[in-house]
Amino acid sequence: MIVHSTIGPLAKGTPLLDVAKAMAMAKYPYVLLEGQPVKMIDAPQVLRAIASANSVVELAEVLSTDAEQWAYEVPIVEEVEGPKTMIVRELGAVVLKGGNVVSSLYFLGKLAGDLPETKVKEIMDERPKVIDPLVTVREALLSSLAFGLDGYLYVGQGRIMGQLTPITFLEFYTRDDVVSMIERGEPSVMESVVGDLAIAVSNYYHEDAKIKDVATENAGQAAGGLAYS
Repeated sequence: MIVHSTIGPLAKGTPLLDVAKAMAMAKYPYVLLEGQPVKMIDAPQVLRAIASANSVVELAEVLSTDAEQWAYEVPIVEEVEGPKTMIVRELGAVVLKGGNVVSSLYFLGKLAGDLPETKVKEIMDERPKVIDPLVTVREALLSSLAFGLDGYLYVGQGRIMGQLTPITFLEFYTRDDVVSMIERGEPSVMESVVGDLAIAVSNYYHEDAKIKDVATENAGQAAGGLAYS
């Protein structure tokens, strides 16, 4: 099955920047924090925190805050309870008994096994957004969050040039040169263009493609840091 191996638990008082760095280095969108009840912070929540800053000074302050301010309590459940818990509580992931974090990607994989011939268009999300590569990273981030895409966007002009993911954004904000600019209070960091961050899109699918094909091919790429067993 597909599960996420856990990052953490990180110690209480860990600054948000360190959480973002851990996610970017591991290419993994979930971090557990020390203590009871179990708390987790995910990449979209880190991005919401970053997006709340209106200036480089505010951004430096946000990145230095205690990550626990942005974390949420996450339930520990049996596998069969996972989908219902995630839907009812509007969570992106839960912790399975035994310690592994399991996200919606895992349950999509299960769905692909149960409904292998179902076509993508039957469960398709109609919200994908293509943004101009010359807009700023901050504008792109705000756009992805405003449209409920949690850090996912396509970049292009007329045609799609690449994709942005939550990890792509976190890699930018945790780069040594960017962190240094933030610490020095250089406002130009807020004006970096998003086209420089876009990663190539390796696969395109027609809406009549089968769920099993899309889920199988993209599972490892979509999440990063997955463990297969």
